[in-house]
Amino acid sequence: MEILALIITKGALRRKEILQLRGVTSDKALVSLLGRKLLITRRDYLKRALLYDLSDELLERWGFTSREELLQEIESRRRGL
Repeated sequence: MEILALIITKGALRRKEILQLRGVTSDKALVSLLGRKLLITRRDYLKRALLYDLSDELLERWGFTSREELLQEIESRRRGL
């Protein structure tokens, strides 16, 4: 859940960035999230790395059409609306 929270709030992240933010390796969790189709990977050609991002399937399962809509819902709940 922590990895999903980071990607929801910060956008697509490289494995190295996830490591820096969490302070621990996340390889097993990333493989699990990819296997469950909650994350997708795409190539960042400039930095020669894979980016991990939310999958459309995850958004659909949770009832959202975009990351922005998800972030708005989180902000509304945070404010108690």
